[in-house]
Amino acid sequence: MTTAFVLGGGGLLGAHEVGMLRALAEAGIQPDLVVGTSVGAINGAFVAADPATCTRSSHCDACWTARCLAATSPT
Repeated sequence: MTTAFVLGGGGLLGAHEVGMLRALAEAGIQPDLVVGTSVGAINGAFVAADPATCTRSSHCDACWTARCLAATSPT
């Protein structure tokens, strides 16, 4: 059976995807195929490049933490 991760777009949905991807990785579920649109394509690229990044403090986490802090910091 082929396992596909289909990741959507939509702003902060990307941050939720990082948590979902980590949970799947910790459960031992690895994708055979990764597709995404917009922010899902960015997260999908990280997973496709190195699926193990989702099980540790990863570049995805750092990217989303920086993005969320920037969005909530006063200018």
